[in-house]
Amino acid sequence: MRWALYLISVIDNVRALLAMGGALGFITALVIGIAIKVETTDEIPKQLLPCAYVALFCMFISTFIPSSKSIAMIYIVPKVIESEVVAEDLPELYTLAKEAMEEYIKNENN
Repeated sequence: MRWALYLISVIDNVRALLAMGGALGFITALVIGIAIKVETTDEIPKQLLPCAYVALFCMFISTFIPSSKSIAMIYIVPKVIESEVVAEDLPELYTLAKEAMEEYIKNENN
């Protein structure tokens, strides 16, 4: 469970790193390719294509990694809701809060 909480806390950084790294890699490959093409009027080197593909893949993957809020909603919230503490104490707390509100409203009207 501790590792899951740690991974949830750093997942946004991983998403940002993949997206920014992919974008920077793609832009770098594009600029280098254009510079080589302008300098030599030859074709863009084939070695830059894998770099561009990997960069695009990183950006693509970063869109499918859920945010830490989404992971918390998927993983942690159901465990909290299904816990015995919530199941036993929540109805009692609701009743106490309702009674306190009714008493507060009654005192305000008097």
